[in-house]
Amino acid sequence: MVGESPASDVLVQTFGGGAYRIDDIARPLALTYAAATMHFVKHQSILAAFGSHDDFSESPLRRQPAVWQGHLGAPPLVLDTEAQRYFEDVVAQREWDPLLGTRLIIGEEVAAPDAGEVGDGRVTLVRCDPVDGTQILSHSGDGFSTVVTMESRKNAHSPWRHYCGAIVRSDGCAISWTRSAVYTHFIVLDPRHRPTPDHVPDVLDLGMLPPFANRVLSEQRRLDVAGAGACVAAASPLRRAAVVREFGQLVTGAPYFDLRAGTPAGWALCTGLLGWLLEPSQTTIHDSIHLFPFTLLGGRVFTTRFERVDVRQLFEDHAGPGAPEKIIPPYVACVFDESVDLIRDR
Repeated sequence: MVGESPASDVLVQTFGGGAYRIDDIARPLALTYAAATMHFVKHQSILAAFGSHDDFSESPLRRQPAVWQGHLGAPPLVLDTEAQRYFEDVVAQREWDPLLGTRLIIGEEVAAPDAGEVGDGRVTLVRCDPVDGTQILSHSGDGFSTVVTMESRKNAHSPWRHYCGAIVRSDGCAISWTRSAVYTHFIVLDPRHRPTPDHVPDVLDLGMLPPFANRVLSEQRRLDVAGAGACVAAASPLRRAAVVREFGQLVTGAPYFDLRAGTPAGWALCTGLLGWLLEPSQTTIHDSIHLFPFTLLGGRVFTTRFERVDVRQLFEDHAGPGAPEKIIPPYVACVFDESVDLIRDR
């Protein structure tokens, strides 16, 4: 029904009288899909790194000559296409829970969204960005991540909602989340095992992450974390120039400063190794999806003018199989007040 509460939309009542949370059902699937796809990407990147560099024309790290018109970023790699196909094979090999309804698949980098005939009942959209950090992968072979999210609607008259997701980094560090909790994992990416869609690498579940307010830090550790940040502008010369122009003193004055793609930095942000993250440009939801688990843990997101950003509302307003718009404004994500002061005083 139009106007129903988010809580009622999450629950599914069964004929036996039990109630299940859709996000709890979907989250392990998202993590499984992301882990298996990363295993494939990592394996292929290792093979490419040790291949011949005299003739790059056959490398999976070469640029694609053309992309679909909805793609907003730099041209993806051939590996993006290969990984997307692999991801779809992984999804096909897994048993789909009927409580999730009709399944749709979207590839952020290499395939246009196709809603198809979904009917009037529940529909769950599986969205994948196999390689977030394409520039980093193509030049260093590391520092990227695989992102899988799921959005669902209860029926044709209900809004789409972001339900869960998973980010798996190329080093195996991973987080997953529902609408109410964030979990951390380690994925065993063993290069000796040739990836196949029916195989999922070992996933070590390390537990639920507590909210930032519940974490006990010494004063020195708090200051260390508050001064540590990353900027997700590493891939673009124009974005790097904007950071130097607008945040030059911050870059040189922060006790620790890093340049990397957004979602790989999201793991450190959520686990408490980074105090803040800076994004100087508008981004798509999937490029900034790490903000969802970050705000679940109590993190705050501001525009670069320090106006509060309601991340969940933005994601909910743009959920579903529509075009990937760049609707996330330039932002600062931070944990502590000391981080806010550091960035304000840049």
